[in-house]
Amino acid sequence: MYFPRSPLYRPLVIAFLLGAACIRLANANDGYALSAIGPAHRGIAGAGVSSPENSTWILVNPAGIAGMERQLDFYAEALLVERFVIPRGVFPLVNVFAGKDVDDANLAFASFSLTFPLQNDWTLGTGLIALGGTSVNFDTPRTFLSVPMNADRRSGYEVAQVPLILAKEFDNGWSVGFGVIGNVQRLRTDALTLNLRPAEGDHAWDYAYGGGFALGVQWRGEHWSLGGGYYSRQWVTDFKKYPDIIKYNLDVPQRLQVGAGYHPNERWDFLLDYKFIHYSSVRQLGTGALRSGISWQDHHSVKAGVRFRPTERWTLRAGVSQGQSPIVDEAVFMNAQFPALVETMASAGFSYGIRENVDLHFAYSWTKPETRRENGQGDLFSILGRGTEIGLKTHAFSAGLTYRF
Repeated sequence: MYFPRSPLYRPLVIAFLLGAACIRLANANDGYALSAIGPAHRGIAGAGVSSPENSTWILVNPAGIAGMERQLDFYAEALLVERFVIPRGVFPLVNVFAGKDVDDANLAFASFSLTFPLQNDWTLGTGLIALGGTSVNFDTPRTFLSVPMNADRRSGYEVAQVPLILAKEFDNGWSVGFGVIGNVQRLRTDALTLNLRPAEGDHAWDYAYGGGFALGVQWRGEHWSLGGGYYSRQWVTDFKKYPDIIKYNLDVPQRLQVGAGYHPNERWDFLLDYKFIHYSSVRQLGTGALRSGISWQDHHSVKAGVRFRPTERWTLRAGVSQGQSPIVDEAVFMNAQFPALVETMASAGFSYGIRENVDLHFAYSWTKPETRRENGQGDLFSILGRGTEIGLKTHAFSAGLTYRF
């Protein structure tokens, strides 16, 4: 489709209408966080913190948008996800009659980002971007006590962010970026509480809001690049409908990604990154089940990607990511509704410039199927749910458009 050059208001209206689409996420890759932001980033498996391509890098490295043109990046992703749970353990807490329960709902979401060049080599960036989430909808209650209410089988948690970033490009190859990050979350669940009753919110959506800050740095030489992006803890308000489930604020944990790139010529980029997410620092995530938590550990991952530009119009991408699931073996039963198990991902994608100011992007990623069994060596719920199995596998498709105006 051809978009003629237009005043600023038209791209803004288009962007905010597209971004108002419902965001639905399911068990991403880096814990509950998406492994990549947009199709160009997904094509290289979430690597490239030192080598940005478009405005979606605003949630990868704030310095990455420095020097970018005035542009809109819109993308949509579809996730084909299969989750399963096999409850085992001590009756009557555990519904040992449930058998293998499979949830294979397909989910989709949309996001957008914008950059605006300012005076003196400054660039402003913003957007409405999905950060991550999780969702399950099983047919059978995990706990026998919930069978009469047909509860303890569904949960959903979604996180979107609204960044407002300023980035500065210098003549010596360095760039810096900084700004604030707004945060919107929503949660619903019918999980069994410590009172042995389903959650008071009865699987109705509840919302929380908050924010934090971000910092980034980038350097680009003739053949090498370096970069790092830091996003602080995102402090959020309480979920009012779920005081019996969420005992502490469900803040978004701080995350850090650093990396380097080798660029032997104008056609090839070789990228290697390290990513850290401090899940254990968020009390609601890091504490045990007897304190209403889910005992998550921190996430560490290594990401590698390659880009190849055979012509001026085409860019080809591939990547792999190897990470660590935040779920430990002594908290599998408590994470049946939050099966963030994925550790290995492979991806590929491409971009095609259909006009001087319009690029199309596509990416696909596959995650290695993972299963985990409760070892019964944790708290009381771990002991009672010993032998419970959970599993997850995912295919993701991402398509997007870059429009420079």
